Amino acid sequence: LRWIFNWLRVRAILRESATADIPAALPVRITAAPVQPALTGVSHPCILLPRAVLSDLSPDALEAVLAHETWHWRHRDHWWSPVHRMVEVLFWFHPLTWWLGARLNEERERACDEAVLAQGFAAEGYAACLVRICALHLRRPRLAAGEMAGSILKKRIDGILAHAPLRPCRAGHRAADG
Repeated sequence: LRWIFNWLRVRAILRESATADIPAALPVRITAAPVQPALTGVSHPCILLPRAVLSDLSPDALEAVLAHETWHWRHRDHWWSPVHRMVEVLFWFHPLTWWLGARLNEERERACDEAVLAQGFAAEGYAACLVRICALHLRRPRLAAGEMAGSILKKRIDGILAHAPLRPCRAGHRAADG
């Protein structure tokens, strides 16, 4: 029921949001509602941004946020997340379902964070951007539209700051690692 309630609230927020003239791979919608930046929509995905993010983040930080949400779209998370939620609804009684769901959420965020860093965004700046977004969000009433709370945020920041750029793998090294 909580998932359905949040889904209905996000749909209402989308109806009241305005289209932003921000260059991105997906349409960007701006809202005054207290949400975190998020990829929303299954059939017509868009990036939903709170107005506070536009005024409080630098252009580079905003670009990193848009890149992160775009990677969710490229990974098809807007399709897999509802499937994951339905499995949780069907198997709500099994503890493994909830453990696996938490791991899937962490992996989705980690994969997008790594992709953003691989695009060349500085780890320290990107981590500071996430902390800034959380600080903005905590000043306002909560609406669960993203996955950026508590220990998940700490793990994400630690992972981002510990990120070592991946070196391209050469054929000789692949054979040696065999």
